[in-house]
Amino acid sequence: MKNLQKVLDFIKSRYWNTTTKQLRKEDSFCIEGAVCEAYRSLTGKGYWDRESFVLKELRHSAYLPRAVCDWLGLPDDLLAKDEKGRVIAARDLNDQRGFSIPETVGCIARYYNLK
Repeated sequence: MKNLQKVLDFIKSRYWNTTTKQLRKEDSFCIEGAVCEAYRSLTGKGYWDRESFVLKELRHSAYLPRAVCDWLGLPDDLLAKDEKGRVIAARDLNDQRGFSIPETVGCIARYYNLK
């Protein structure tokens, strides 16, 4: 979870315009797009080609790449706990419930017991 804490700290240290249902749209990101940007900045791996995050020659436009999940130590989805303590995929807080990136980061930190 050390890398996840680094990513959350990176995201918290910046202002993010929020989009939904895709990693990036112009200068806006969904929570998983912000995670990809943090990964790119922290590791030097991957790049953006318009709205797609390219990693190992594969284009990703809607979900976290497997390599990013592995680096974060996640078996699958990036999870979060909402304000009522329910476990939910972080992207669903962003995409379906309209949470901002800072709100979603707080819910991720709550689920993984991070700062």
